[in-house]
Amino acid sequence: MPSLRLLAASIATSSVLLAPTAAHAERLVTEDAVGDAQSIRSDAEEEIFDPAPEHTAADITRTVVVHGARRVRVQVRYRDLERTSPRAAYVKLRTPGRRFDLRTSRNAPGAGTWLTRGQREDDVHCPGLRSSVDGARDQLTVTVPSACLGRPAWVQVGVLSVVAEADAGSGLDEPHLAYVDDAHMVGGFEDHSVRLGPKVFPG
Repeated sequence: MPSLRLLAASIATSSVLLAPTAAHAERLVTEDAVGDAQSIRSDAEEEIFDPAPEHTAADITRTVVVHGARRVRVQVRYRDLERTSPRAAYVKLRTPGRRFDLRTSRNAPGAGTWLTRGQREDDVHCPGLRSSVDGARDQLTVTVPSACLGRPAWVQVGVLSVVAEADAGSGLDEPHLAYVDDAHMVGGFEDHSVRLGPKVFPG
């Protein structure tokens, strides 16, 4: 996953998701703390992190991972899923032999949903890859066919939400402001990383 400086620039200019360790079967529900979003002000030289409990659009409150025989579904509930600033969700998926990154974005030119594989971020052609938003429930749902992941024996899932301010700078050397929340951390964020939850086996 790119650094927050690169991520904020990408959102602003072009486009722009569990700490337990035990294994679970079929369906995993994780509650995330309310009010633990972080603001990130970044430029070419540094990134400054501060708590942003008042920011509701990036604040994840609950995730549900369902690993079925044909698809993996990830539901992400937010405090208030507004429809204004450019936003994105990054979903990291780990299987027994591979790692995948899924990005879905909206409210910006080029918005859509993509799946990549490995550190080189090779594009994965995945018919059936879907994302949808339920505004009434403040919920994002992403569905990935199991065949696109190699029909894994289990998956681990991590989720990061990102909201970029609409007036963020357009270049990598200009200041950027973004709000983030890692679904598996309370009041924190690790640059270049999204925390994974426990293994979820197909039901």
